[in-house]
Amino acid sequence: MGDSLKVFDYVKKYLPLDVVKTLDNLNSSQQQGITEIRIRRNMPVTFVIDNRIKFADRFCQTLAVLPKEPLIISSQEFDDMFNRLCSFSVYGNMTNLKNGYITLENGSRVGVCSTAIYEDDNLVSVKDVTSVNIRIPRQAVGCSRDIIAKTFANGVCSVIVAGKPSSGKTTLLRDMARQISNGINGTYKKVVVIDERNELAGKVGDEFTLDVGMNTDVITGFDKPKAIENAIRTMSPQVIVCDEISAPRELDSIRFGFACGVNYLLSVHIGKQQDLYTKPIVRLMLSMGEFEKLILLDEDYSAKILDAREILNEIHRRSNNSCVIIDDGNIYE
Repeated sequence: MGDSLKVFDYVKKYLPLDVVKTLDNLNSSQQQGITEIRIRRNMPVTFVIDNRIKFADRFCQTLAVLPKEPLIISSQEFDDMFNRLCSFSVYGNMTNLKNGYITLENGSRVGVCSTAIYEDDNLVSVKDVTSVNIRIPRQAVGCSRDIIAKTFANGVCSVIVAGKPSSGKTTLLRDMARQISNGINGTYKKVVVIDERNELAGKVGDEFTLDVGMNTDVITGFDKPKAIENAIRTMSPQVIVCDEISAPRELDSIRFGFACGVNYLLSVHIGKQQDLYTKPIVRLMLSMGEFEKLILLDEDYSAKILDAREILNEIHRRSNNSCVIIDDGNIYE
């Protein structure tokens, strides 16, 4: 059984009975292709299967269009499900809920929409949960093999993986970490995975449910700046892997790693390829002059390998900036 099917079967215990029946009615190909189970209070249940939205009807079948009698989850059913997802301790999950998610015992992440409660401008709690998105991760062992062969032909370098949500960024990063850790052409690297939201390695207790390599150390739950600093000071990594770089404050710790000789595999969210030239976080990362390649993922999991310096030069051209990257890696006015 594939890893995605294991997760698929695992999450059933949290779900309302009619949702489980609908999932059981999917054929094996659909079960392999499901990536999201989206359940909203008093609204139709939907699934994302092979990047397409499917609706459930009250007869526990799936359709490509909204059925006349959709499967609706009542408030009571929703609350019962949410309590199970929280292991019957909403308070114990509050730190993650304030960040919009909870993590199941097997490491799967569940997105949560709710209402914020503030005290003195500080977010202290959430209430009135209205929808959840249960994501089914794919392990896809070996999916990065061709990309690694092309990207690291001259040795491991720093890489940004960019793409839309659910385009496979986390899956690709995980497999790249595993292959670098396990050795490329007989060369092994010390890898540290910064797993802030427990999606890359899927830690349960003191064990990992997802394979990130035999020479890989994992730091789970710490925010990225603190985790990167800890890793560099104590674990002497050669490669650090981080998912979802989004905040400028994270960049200082990344610079610190570069100054210590570390390479990075990082991911960022973009909507379309043009966002590479306009999104501030991409420009700031590329302006460090340390990234050699950018891997652009599409919704069909296809990948383009782009030269990071060419992208940065195009960013400067579009902003009428006279900065040009020269082959020595420096930026000149």
